[in-house]
Amino acid sequence: GWIEGEVVIGKPFEKTPFAGAGIKLRLWRPESPEEVRIIPTFRDGTFYVDELLPGMYRIKPDENQMEALHLVTSNPWIEFEITGNPEDPMSDPIRFHLREDSSFESSSQND
Repeated sequence: GWIEGEVVIGKPFEKTPFAGAGIKLRLWRPESPEEVRIIPTFRDGTFYVDELLPGMYRIKPDENQMEALHLVTSNPWIEFEITGNPEDPMSDPIRFHLREDSSFESSSQND
């Protein structure tokens, strides 16, 4: 099976987010959380993962990178299922919307 999606980054209340190029995603199966696959995004913020075996998966932005870039997201991880049946339609593309951590901005302004 396979999935596709995109990562966009935008400031709060900004109408036009920009592509999350270079953001890494972590992909794992809930029953095997120690087996993590790192998924890079392309220059336009999109990503594609293939060769997924049937089962449940979770994907999320890399928390170390998010912290270093002072980014947050409202959905810490997304769960999806690969059925293994070629007749089943692919789920909707996965989309992560990241934004600047407003608590970081306010703490840096106080320094």
